[in-house]
Amino acid sequence: MDKFVEIGAHVSKGVGDEVYEKIYKLDGVEYVFLESGRSNDLFSDRQFGEYGEAALLSVVVKSKNRDDVFSQIFELLGLDEVSVGLMFEEKPINQLKTYF
Repeated sequence: MDKFVEIGAHVSKGVGDEVYEKIYKLDGVEYVFLESGRSNDLFSDRQFGEYGEAALLSVVVKSKNRDDVFSQIFELLGLDEVSVGLMFEEKPINQLKTYF
């Protein structure tokens, strides 16, 4: 059985919405979750006074593909620009289970 790792990103909502489908189609990606909310600490674009719309992406990836997927997500999100967001990688996930 493959082992997995979670790659996460905190970006502006518009960026998260734009790349969701592209990330889902990357080799090695098992799941992509996109949550949205408001943030006042990371982004320079603030649509609501002190707050701006934000997206939290959680991507579950096969461990053997994690470096390639991390790099591709970094590029898709445009994180080489200032005040666009951040990415992180969690510890390995040993088992995935679905509950109903």
